[in-house]
Amino acid sequence: MRRVRRAVAYAAGLALPLALCSVANSLRAGIVSPVSKGRGYVALRGLATGASPWDPLRAFGAHVLDFSMQRHIPMWQQIGGHWSDTGALMLLSAVKKALLQSAPWMLVVMVAMAAAWLRGEPANPARRVLRAAGIVVAGVLLLFALAGTDRPDGWCYNARYFFDLIPLAALALALLVERTGMRWRPLAVGAAAGGLGALVPLALSPASAVAPVRADVCAFAAGLASVLLFATAWRRPHLQRWLAPAMGVLLGWATAVHLGDDLPAARARRLSNLNKLSSVAALLPDVPAALFAQRTEALGPLLLERRDLVIAATWPDHGRDAPALVEAFQRAGRRVFVLPDVPEDELRMLSAGRAVRPVGGPDSLFLEIGPRRQAAPVNP
Repeated sequence: MRRVRRAVAYAAGLALPLALCSVANSLRAGIVSPVSKGRGYVALRGLATGASPWDPLRAFGAHVLDFSMQRHIPMWQQIGGHWSDTGALMLLSAVKKALLQSAPWMLVVMVAMAAAWLRGEPANPARRVLRAAGIVVAGVLLLFALAGTDRPDGWCYNARYFFDLIPLAALALALLVERTGMRWRPLAVGAAAGGLGALVPLALSPASAVAPVRADVCAFAAGLASVLLFATAWRRPHLQRWLAPAMGVLLGWATAVHLGDDLPAARARRLSNLNKLSSVAALLPDVPAALFAQRTEALGPLLLERRDLVIAATWPDHGRDAPALVEAFQRAGRRVFVLPDVPEDELRMLSAGRAVRPVGGPDSLFLEIGPRRQAAPVNP
């Protein structure tokens, strides 16, 4: 009975913020879901009419096993990604990775969560924790499998939607290490070996081979995890002694790939955003204005510094509503500017029938869209 009261109290406490989020979304976008950013955002496309029965499996594989299964989605090219010869998606110099490509140790955790439901001591606290965490992890993975493969998580190098599962998985991993009696020395040796195994090819690969090598680095981790899975499933003494070093390899590998691949790419991206922000701030006059861009994340600080600025992204509808927005902005007395990252076809829609001039010099790609051209008078 105590458990029921605790569950009811927890649900009551959770209900208030969810209700407030639902009201906010209803006023903002006309939807009642408390966790959605827009219409269709939480739609289960894998169950849609006409969807292939294999779509949930492909979505699960793309989100969890190998991100290259999402290759058919054109959105990645629109935001600047490119596919390497190995099939890996490259964002700048980093590989876009599925869950087990960036955190292969989680495969062991998933097996431990599943094993917790097999026969054993039901009152064991560790078993109860593993079961509860396993329900959450399995539910989230199933949800994204049913969401379909066309569910991009934006410009990030790992499975962003699964980040909240990492603390649960880390807790389960700590319980696994404790209950199996892993010693720190073989664990540390394995971590050092795994780290070097990831960093050496990343450091030595020439620029022309960066994409294939880094894709292979990420793919190898999943294979190594399967070896550890075999050692865990078969309780044999001559395999158990390899459990700690193999787990160390997985942890070291994941850490090294993050530090050697994700972190440099993230720093390069931040530097690029800073340069973009500085150049735009230097050219954009401090007047009521609207700024169109393909990628807008670098421009956020301008909204804090400028008193009357609207920033509009063209990619969600490929510029379809841009002409009407330009007309509305100019009628409201705003000057309209366009960054050079806007695709040419969208720029034509933005500037149709209007004068366009470069800002900052004749060779500048930073453009201002003037008022609509007046038709030439017809001589009687």
